[in-house]
Amino acid sequence: HNEMVRHLQQHDRRTRPGTFMAWHRWGFERFDGMLVARHVKDLTPADGERLQHALYHARQIHEPEELCNWFNERSEKLAEGKIWRVLGPVLENHLQWVEEVLGPEHPETVTPLNCLALLLDNLAQTEKAESLCRRALKTLESNYGPDHPEIATTLNNLAWLLHTSARNAEAEELFHRALAIKESTYGHDHISVAITLNNLARLLHTVARNEEAEPLFRRALGTFEATYGPDHVSIASTLNNLALLLSDLQRGNEAEALFR
Repeated sequence: HNEMVRHLQQHDRRTRPGTFMAWHRWGFERFDGMLVARHVKDLTPADGERLQHALYHARQIHEPEELCNWFNERSEKLAEGKIWRVLGPVLENHLQWVEEVLGPEHPETVTPLNCLALLLDNLAQTEKAESLCRRALKTLESNYGPDHPEIATTLNNLAWLLHTSARNAEAEELFHRALAIKESTYGHDHISVAITLNNLARLLHTVARNEEAEPLFRRALGTFEATYGPDHVSIASTLNNLALLLSDLQRGNEAEALFR
């Protein structure tokens, strides 16, 4: 029974701290080890439950910031697996814990806020997602100022959210701000810059500003190819985006080559 478990653990914490820590290390390694071994394409709702179990044990053996770094890495991987409904409660629980332990405006709240926003957006809860993104942005700006590189990621997320809600003028402004921060921080040929270029180009394509979008797609594609090589899976979406644009411009032969 849960109450028996709780009292026994409290007793062990007082009288046998070594045993208490060893038990939680074993539990953490057991559940986290399963997550480490999983490929994104093979993730299932059971992996969300494993993350919850691993988190329970991690809180007993890790310092708060160490725990946050671990959780951020695991939750971002699981979010890629699209197991959103089971992942949501775990993210909410972790966010509440971070707020209680480190404070509601601590920078460590930003990653769970961004992940929750992504999850809610995919569940068509756009207003809640936007509110979380704006809170994450405000937290970063109050801690680091307006031009810190970590702010660019949240700007990019918020811009994409606004774009999917057809608020393209607001989204374009945020994409340009994110792009300026990334280029200033990393240079013009960094992979992070290419991601924002690709997103901005998609927005411009949506609003039929194709002549502006094409060079951005090509620049993003060049960076991806220089970083990953010509046949990396990450390049496929940009090839597809550029091919769609060329098709709209009646440049079918060029588009076909890219689709192929």
